[in-house]
Amino acid sequence: MHRRQYALRAGLAGLSMVAGIGIVTVVATPTPAVAETTQVTAATLAYTDSRDPRGIELDSPGPAPVGAWRDEQRRRHVSRSYFTFDLSAWRGRQIRDAVVVADETAVDDCRKPRRVEVSRTRAVTARHSWQNPPDVLTRLGEFDAVSAGCPAAGLTLDVTTAVRAVLAGGGSTLTLELRVPGEAEGDPHLGRAFARDLGILIESNTAPHTPVALMVGDTACGTPGALLTNSHDPELSAELGDPDGDDLYATFAVWPIADPADRRLFRHVGPATPDDTRARLRLPWDLLADGRYAFAVKARDEDSATPWSSPCRFTVDTTAPTGDLRITSTDYPDDGAEHGGGGVGGSFTITLTGVPDLAGFLWGVEGPYTFVPAGPGGTATVTYTPDRAGPTWLSAVAVDRAGNFSETANFRFLVADNAPLVTDADPDAWSGQPHHLTFTPAMSGVVSYAYQVDYGPEQTLAAAADGSARLVFTPDKPYTDLLVRSVTASGVRSSPAALALVVVTAPVVGSTDWPRGAAGAPFGSTGTFTLRPHTAGVVEYVYQFDFGPSQTVPAGPDGTATVTFTPTRAYDHTLIVRSRTAAGAESDATYYSFQVPSVAPEIDGHGIGLGETGGRIGDPLPLTFRPRADGVTEYLYRVNEDAEATVAAGADGSATVTLLPLAYAGMWTDVIRIEVRSRSTGGFVSDPATFWFYLDPTAPVVTASTVGDRPLVGQPMTFEFTARIGGQVEFRYVLDGVEQSLAAGPDGHATLVWTPQTPDLHTLWVGSRNSDGLVTGQTPHHFFVFAD
Repeated sequence: MHRRQYALRAGLAGLSMVAGIGIVTVVATPTPAVAETTQVTAATLAYTDSRDPRGIELDSPGPAPVGAWRDEQRRRHVSRSYFTFDLSAWRGRQIRDAVVVADETAVDDCRKPRRVEVSRTRAVTARHSWQNPPDVLTRLGEFDAVSAGCPAAGLTLDVTTAVRAVLAGGGSTLTLELRVPGEAEGDPHLGRAFARDLGILIESNTAPHTPVALMVGDTACGTPGALLTNSHDPELSAELGDPDGDDLYATFAVWPIADPADRRLFRHVGPATPDDTRARLRLPWDLLADGRYAFAVKARDEDSATPWSSPCRFTVDTTAPTGDLRITSTDYPDDGAEHGGGGVGGSFTITLTGVPDLAGFLWGVEGPYTFVPAGPGGTATVTYTPDRAGPTWLSAVAVDRAGNFSETANFRFLVADNAPLVTDADPDAWSGQPHHLTFTPAMSGVVSYAYQVDYGPEQTLAAAADGSARLVFTPDKPYTDLLVRSVTASGVRSSPAALALVVVTAPVVGSTDWPRGAAGAPFGSTGTFTLRPHTAGVVEYVYQFDFGPSQTVPAGPDGTATVTFTPTRAYDHTLIVRSRTAAGAESDATYYSFQVPSVAPEIDGHGIGLGETGGRIGDPLPLTFRPRADGVTEYLYRVNEDAEATVAAGADGSATVTLLPLAYAGMWTDVIRIEVRSRSTGGFVSDPATFWFYLDPTAPVVTASTVGDRPLVGQPMTFEFTARIGGQVEFRYVLDGVEQSLAAGPDGHATLVWTPQTPDLHTLWVGSRNSDGLVTGQTPHHFFVFAD
């Protein structure tokens, strides 16, 4: 509060200095606005004069003399001035602060310190005078002795207690006396005059309104019937209001109706603002069990609190309806058979018995979203008209008066297909050409058809006597959706029939050599493709084989063209074709896929399958080639990166070659890859066949032993090498990056003793070779040496 007064007074002083001697004022008896601070100017001014001891100057226009002064004849006067303020506009408001503000208009001697005392007196009347002044009720203090300027502007004094006392006593006016105090009153050097518009700046507050419009969730209190909620933690709320537009905080009290003493308070809920005047409280989850409760709300601003609101009573019910929730229908029974049809309505009965607080049901086909109240016996009947054929599910949940939902019941039924049959006599019509459509009914009594083009406005077409209708339609887009329903004289609308009209401009591609999507002439053949237009004005075709370079071929007078193709590989191929007009307009593309069967030879690995591991270093590996082309005389083959070799075919067209691997090429793996093509009489060379397998590295066997139970620094380790090839063998090994050799004994064994010097992970690689030049793969051996 003191901080607010300081700021208020500092503002007043600034305002008075800017205004000069006069203060910016409002009318004499203002009505406070929504703002908290209002200035009131004295309604009347009166003063007494020692030279007229029995008289009083009432309703003086000012200025107001205070202390000793001299008239034009230099006669000495002593005066006291009385300012009366109308405070009726502040009745019923809390006064936060009141400051009187005065401007001097004349000072006898600016060198003397100011002595002006302000007091609250009784009301001034004509009976009062210098000799009979109004009684002083409270001495309030003096204006500051020193202030900027002379005469001074913006002299202030706190009169809060005086204003509060007037209003607390039921009064409406405040009279302030200005005088020079005590014996100094007659000192002419201290006399001065004050402006008539002496004012009081009042900061006030109106108490908030008592909260109203209490609600539980979205339900207002006081509505007919019991207020029910299905939540253990409902949101309670109330409407708060304040004449001053202050932010308000609420206190909520909640108690069981059966035990009002068990009262729970929730303070400082809010704030409620002028933009959102509701205070909302979400109760803790575990506070309320099922039962009856009440709550009330009070509000407060910075200065005052309201009384409690009227209580709001509500019931918590979280028990969901249970029982045998059923859906039945005689129009659309759940018997596995089709019934009714699109546009044919049916009745469905929803039943749940034994729930006394049952309110009704939520039901629907897309989900239970539509409410229907329950009738006697816990039943309700609804009507649904299908608009589609096929299986349909109608679901329902029971709802009690508190809003609790039961489990969902689902009812499945089959809607008969009564959509009309729509046939197109011109499915391959070109762009700009009409489609002759026929609508044929699938139900009796059809008098018209309702159709939509691309889901646009519905149009009507009358039916002939037999229920059919014909429509000539020319699409103006590459793709058009048509939806058609038949309509009877009674207004029954069938399920819709859908027809997609696709205007294809892509050319028609055909080939007897390579039919679309099928295997045709084998590799080595040359075939032809016929290109036919599907739009007018075609002068040439642009085509690509297997996404390669584009080529063109002119169209003949009938718009057709022929291209030839000799495949350079077997299997899948794609021909892409677009037609082009003289104006350069290109059609959509046709993608024509076809297959060229392979005539590559077969490769027999003699027990080694494709991608398997087989064969050893130094062992012969026979491979047999068998023909798939006619008249094969020889085979061209390549092993890995070796030069291509040739082997003649035998009388049966086959040939066998033998590989002799002498060295293992890789550290980990060695892949043998063979590519083979056959050559026939006349020089025809087939497409290649590929066969690959992993060569057995034939690496030595390595075993290790230590002195103790694990390898240690400084302790020797023994490694035994055993060769898997014959002849005079030498082992080549790499230990910690150092390559060395070790001769094997006659039995193909060798022993390596090694003493590790550092604790670390070590790797030993061991390979072998013999006097015949055979080189095996390598065996890795990883081990860890410990410090101790």
